[in-house]
Amino acid sequence: MPARVIFVDDEPNILRGLQRTFRRMRNEWDMDFLEGGEAALKHLADNPADVIVSDMRMPGIDGAQFLTEASKTHPETIRIILSGEADREMTFRTVGVSHQFLPKPCNTDDLCDKIQRSLVAKSQLPTLDLQIAASSTASLPVSDQALQALKASLESASPSLEDAAEVFGSDPGLASKILQLANSAYFGIGQSVKNPAEAVKLLGVDILRPLMDKGCFLSASEVPDLNTAVFAHAVSQAQSMADLASKAATDASASQAEIELAQVAGLLHNIGRLIICAKSPSCYAEVESGVQIDPATVGQAEEKTLNCAQTALGGYLALLWGLPDAVCSAIAHQSAPQDAPDPQDAVLLALHSARQTQIDGQSEAAA
Repeated sequence: MPARVIFVDDEPNILRGLQRTFRRMRNEWDMDFLEGGEAALKHLADNPADVIVSDMRMPGIDGAQFLTEASKTHPETIRIILSGEADREMTFRTVGVSHQFLPKPCNTDDLCDKIQRSLVAKSQLPTLDLQIAASSTASLPVSDQALQALKASLESASPSLEDAAEVFGSDPGLASKILQLANSAYFGIGQSVKNPAEAVKLLGVDILRPLMDKGCFLSASEVPDLNTAVFAHAVSQAQSMADLASKAATDASASQAEIELAQVAGLLHNIGRLIICAKSPSCYAEVESGVQIDPATVGQAEEKTLNCAQTALGGYLALLWGLPDAVCSAIAHQSAPQDAPDPQDAVLLALHSARQTQIDGQSEAAA
């Protein structure tokens, strides 16, 4: 069954241009081109979509309001903003309800590729509930300690981007969100950003402060029924894996860019588990807080309860958020590199090697 994709804009000429451009996809996508947010909401009521690509500035119901409503009624939908202007206040309204913000005009081949790969990754999740768990994730849980450190670095009399970058680079929830914002054009950047430190530098204090004030980062203490032991172990494991993946890439004589990406892939390798912690905490009902966590047992609980590995869930979220391609592939295929589009990718192999090193270390400790 073809994927249903809708394009929303208030300018008929732009819609006609999009219709001509994507005519080549007519055998794979069932497409509708809708004039304005109000018409699009009426259409969605009877015609659920797999993907929404919407303009930002529209009279009446603008793109931010439209996607906000669409995310409530169709939380499983992939939501992309396409806009020529990055009004800061309007942009803040889209951060939690859109997955990517692309410049207008954009490279239509890139847009087509993003949609196609996201649809493929979505299809790997066996249930609608899992698809919704990923697509409804506006941010991943962050430890209170990390948020306090970030607040201290940004709200002092002399804000320190260096200190902020260190915090972002140590927490998978913060790192994934800042990379989403920097790799998409939310604030007029939209560059290919490889690591959190680079993202922090590009966004700057004037954007990072409002992001904190507007609650764009989710405190773990605000997540109902969070299994604190599983969450804390996931963050600790992510930090360890970042170092292991960076070392593996270095030992393999990878380029500096690949080493940086491997470190990020390591830090984000288990973001799927963070989604589960926030959205399906009952998955860990048999794991008692305050005890030593066995990663294998946690993984088995996920497979048994959800019929899905956290890697597929994390890989899908990374794609939705427009993270670097090598990081997305490494997260999704870390346990089986042979299934990846490029099984020899240096970042993927570094993460796979780091994963094996960690498993070997856990086996030795158990023995």
